[in-house]
Amino acid sequence: MSKSAKLFVGFLTIWPLIYFIFFVLFIYFQFTKAFSTNPPSTDILDGWLPGLFLVHFITIFLIIGLIISFIRNANRNKLIAKSDRLAWAIMLFIGNMIALPIYWYSYIWKDKRK
Repeated sequence: MSKSAKLFVGFLTIWPLIYFIFFVLFIYFQFTKAFSTNPPSTDILDGWLPGLFLVHFITIFLIIGLIISFIRNANRNKLIAKSDRLAWAIMLFIGNMIALPIYWYSYIWKDKRK
């Protein structure tokens, strides 16, 4: 895999974490803004809901695709001991937002094979 492809996969891998932080902060500030008025505002998301909904579902499908492709990579990767492949598959499935960037750095970014 070329360096630019590895960087692109790395960005896709880190995107769920970036999005999660953005999403939590966005919702927090929207609710803070809504409840700071008296009476509380009913237009909490101010028309942002369709865009947020779209980005949210794209991120969900991205995570599913990354999990599938990384588990597949872990099962075929000769650099990982056979006994560790199942452990990586479980970690990628259950702890995906943390395990995906760790796996990407350890086995995709550092992989010297073309």
